Amino acid sequence: MRHLDRVLRDVTIVVTGARSEAASGIAQVLSSSFNYRLMLIARGPEVHRPSWLSRQDHWISGYDLAHETDVLKLQDHLSEFKVEGKLALLCATGKFVGFTPIVEHTNDQFRQLIESNLLAVHGAARCFLPKLIAQGGGHFITLGSLAAEMAYPYLVPFSSAKMALQYYVKGVANEYSQSGIVATNLALATVNTQEERSLRPFAKHDDWLALEEVAEAVHAVINSPSIVNNGNTVNVYKYSDSYFKDSWFERIGRSEANNASSPEETKALRKASK
Repeated sequence: MRHLDRVLRDVTIVVTGARSEAASGIAQVLSSSFNYRLMLIARGPEVHRPSWLSRQDHWISGYDLAHETDVLKLQDHLSEFKVEGKLALLCATGKFVGFTPIVEHTNDQFRQLIESNLLAVHGAARCFLPKLIAQGGGHFITLGSLAAEMAYPYLVPFSSAKMALQYYVKGVANEYSQSGIVATNLALATVNTQEERSLRPFAKHDDWLALEEVAEAVHAVINSPSIVNNGNTVNVYKYSDSYFKDSWFERIGRSEANNASSPEETKALRKASK
């Protein structure tokens, strides 16, 4: 066990999107349960360093990786940055705007989903892939969604962004595997956070993933043979009665919405269910 601790402590996991409840919680478990060092990247200069971070961990805030100017600034900042051991990258950015019919999604909302779930990952890749390559290779991990393959109703823009992310990861593997990059997309079921519970107050939670389970999946990828994971999407979900027996509408707590005949009726049913 001492040898394992030493090996893991030689890896610093860069976690983007660290401002979110999910990313911060996953990072905390990776540190406390698996002894990884951390470098957290957060959007917004007003975000303060979390109190639970250890002195050996790094906190970098004020960079929105969906924006070109911030990507260039972070690249410059990292040019003088020294980290012990090897880096691994966990792209945990990703906005979710709730369950909305296609015709009610504005173009601005759709753009925000693309920026946070895909473009910010590209920004992170531009900042950290060169460092992973320079160290002889490393893990490039993204947090996707099972919704990408399922194309669930009321999640189409979100699912589209996550499907694009899935193919982006394949492209990273195809382009950089010879440089030692192992690119893996984790397609997650719903992660159990306060934000998700507020969006689905009537939904069943028995099949939702705990933050500890997501962190365990990240740890498993880092410690698995690259030939198994490189370029692949790994589905991460629980077997449960609700997941396999209930309909999608029942699982999100809006079974009546399936019978709506118009966007107006859908909106009324959604409002009534709250």
